[in-house]
Amino acid sequence: MKKKLTRKGKIGIAVIVAGVVFLAALLSVQVKTVSITGNEYYSQDELEALLFPGRMDKSPLVIWIRQKLGKNPPVPFVEKYTVNLTGLASAEVMLYEKSMIGYVEFMGSYLYFDKDGMIVESATERYGTLPKVSGLDFDYAVLHQTLPVKDPGVFAEILQISQYLEGKEVVWGEETVSLGVILDQIGFDGNGDITCGFGDIKVRLGGKELLEGKLREMKDILPQLYGRAGTLYLDTYDENESDPSYIFK
Repeated sequence: MKKKLTRKGKIGIAVIVAGVVFLAALLSVQVKTVSITGNEYYSQDELEALLFPGRMDKSPLVIWIRQKLGKNPPVPFVEKYTVNLTGLASAEVMLYEKSMIGYVEFMGSYLYFDKDGMIVESATERYGTLPKVSGLDFDYAVLHQTLPVKDPGVFAEILQISQYLEGKEVVWGEETVSLGVILDQIGFDGNGDITCGFGDIKVRLGGKELLEGKLREMKDILPQLYGRAGTLYLDTYDENESDPSYIFK
């Protein structure tokens, strides 16, 4: 004998059905506009692909639950980040990236290190615009430990170069860019002499002595060399020379 649903039972089922329909509708909504701040190593498109790899990841409900539970998926080179909904179809992302000044290639991996030489990230592909550092002498490397180089003072030199160039904008072709963005390599030879690379242009800075003065000269001369290939020799820099000349070949 079939039992008839009571009025209370019918109401309960209706509430459940309505809840399922509402949840399905909410899950079908997607965040379409994403505002990101704090990103230096990634582009907007790269970050969106990493933060929201699947359709469900852009659901406002999924985003809200993750924020409440503190369960954001990890992103390489990012210390932490928050995603705040500004509407059902919009969100703001605040990134706190790891502090890095360069990378070295070692055993098929890219090891990114901070100002103290500590390896903060290991990856199988390059990210961002950080310069490759070559000529450092070490036999092994451990994530979250300092690169065991013979002369730890090189990290202070790399930091000085990076900090100086990052704040200096020049006209490069038809664009105004930061020199830190177009710097793609910092090399050290067996004597500790430094060479900076900007695509097809190399700049020999020599030793660490008078490094800031050499960097100033480099900033002033580089825009004139746009589109050319060769080596600029600033290792003859003399701070007492009022009208210096340098070789480019």
